[in-house]
Amino acid sequence: MALSLHEILDMPAFHDAKVVAGKDHLDAMVTGVTIMEAPDIVNWMTGGEMLLTSLYSVYTDADAQRELVTRLVEKNVSALVIKTRRFIENISHEIIDSSNRLGLPVIELPGDVKFTDVMYPIMSELFNLQLSKLNYYKQVHDRFTSLSLASEGYGTIIQTLKELISNPVSLHDKNYQCIASTDPELTTLHPMGANLEREYLSEAFSYYRQILPATADNPAERTQVIVPIRNLNQTKIYLCVSETEKRLGELDYIPLEHAVTVLKLEMLKKFAVMEVEQKFKNDLIEDIVMEHIISLESAFERAAVIGWDLEKPYTVTVINLGNIDALVQDAADHRGMLFQKVKREMFNVIQDETNRICRGAILGQLRDSIVILWPEGLCENDPNMTLKKATTRLNKTISRQFPDLNVAIGIGSPTVTLDDIAGSYKEARDAIEFGRIIYGDQFILEFNELGVYRLLCKYGERENLEEFIPESLNQLLEYDREHQTELINTLDAFLNCNGNASRASKELFIHYKTILYRLEKIKKMINSDLEDSKDRLELELGLKMLHLLKKIP
Repeated sequence: MALSLHEILDMPAFHDAKVVAGKDHLDAMVTGVTIMEAPDIVNWMTGGEMLLTSLYSVYTDADAQRELVTRLVEKNVSALVIKTRRFIENISHEIIDSSNRLGLPVIELPGDVKFTDVMYPIMSELFNLQLSKLNYYKQVHDRFTSLSLASEGYGTIIQTLKELISNPVSLHDKNYQCIASTDPELTTLHPMGANLEREYLSEAFSYYRQILPATADNPAERTQVIVPIRNLNQTKIYLCVSETEKRLGELDYIPLEHAVTVLKLEMLKKFAVMEVEQKFKNDLIEDIVMEHIISLESAFERAAVIGWDLEKPYTVTVINLGNIDALVQDAADHRGMLFQKVKREMFNVIQDETNRICRGAILGQLRDSIVILWPEGLCENDPNMTLKKATTRLNKTISRQFPDLNVAIGIGSPTVTLDDIAGSYKEARDAIEFGRIIYGDQFILEFNELGVYRLLCKYGERENLEEFIPESLNQLLEYDREHQTELINTLDAFLNCNGNASRASKELFIHYKTILYRLEKIKKMINSDLEDSKDRLELELGLKMLHLLKKIP
């Protein structure tokens, strides 16, 4: 705490004092008082002091007096008080001229005034101010501690801060959207990238004041004090104080810093609760889709705890995060931690967008995938919203936030009861597995779009597909391995092009005569007629089985 020179000069001890230099700098703040009679006292000063002296050590040396003023200014001393009629009758023009030039207030004190009569009132007032500050600090600390223990939430915290600093307060998420405000009309926060004039107030806490330009609604310039609040090394929310009533003073930063601390604790508590709740949700979804549920009654009881209605019909969507390792490849030292952080961020993005599409959707994380249970009647506000449209919108959001991520989305069939969800999940997973064979790394695929692959998938659950691959195709595979040829890929391309050799040659980037030569060789080896519909169906099914078994690249 500090006193201004104006306040000090109003004290009785300075009744007969005169300001002889630096009259334009009487708003300087004094934090302490020091007496100088030794010439090296300046070395021990830290700034903000008022120096009392009779100039005993320099009263005969004009150069030393000028140097004293220079050194006092360098040390940020607030004022020089000189007692006359002891060693000097008048303050020299060297001191007065130097002080006026350098902006140091100089006060002449009558010789009959004791230094203690000057020091004691000032120090007593400074002590009282400091004590008052400590008492205020304790009151604020106790008030915010009570809020923290009571878990009152963001709204009560910022309302308390508003009462203490007499200015509206708002809270914004990392995207600068308002999540709580004490004044409904003050909910706008301009992002860091905006072209606004800023003044940084505290390096320790990253506070800054920004000036908002005048608008038609607000013709005068306005200022906001912004505090980025970080948790887990990320800026999660912004605290904004709109200085509509007054500019924040020294004491206002006490409740502001306490509010920041309590908000951080509130964020951590919410994060911990969310982590536990999400694990509970993930475990329940895993038990449902993996058919680990002991009884329907237990599943409904667990779902009721978190507000899920599992008696509705749902359709399962699986989002597979294919190359998530690519996002953390440059952080080997903290790979595990960063991997979880990226997964958490992606889950939050997907959850936010899913909730915007459909409030009744259920989300969970299973290893490398995110599972979404979409309820029947997907979007109440948009009856034309189909599941394919919803997943396409979701995929665009993921691609925008994580452009380097390969996302494969599989959609199962609609369910009727809880027992059907595991089957829909299996179909969504199969859609991803077959989709990777057909489309590569990124796609959205419904299980009912798989065509003949659906038959192979359903049948492959009970039998070994290798038993049903035509022997002729196994012979081609063996021949390719031994002779480093491409006969099996040639046959696959030819059949995929509906028996058009010209198109197949372009697909394989080979000459037309080359593919004709290979086809003749294939016909002789497999002893099949590629024009016969029965033979072609058998070969096409066999090739699809080879793709499924990953025997064809």
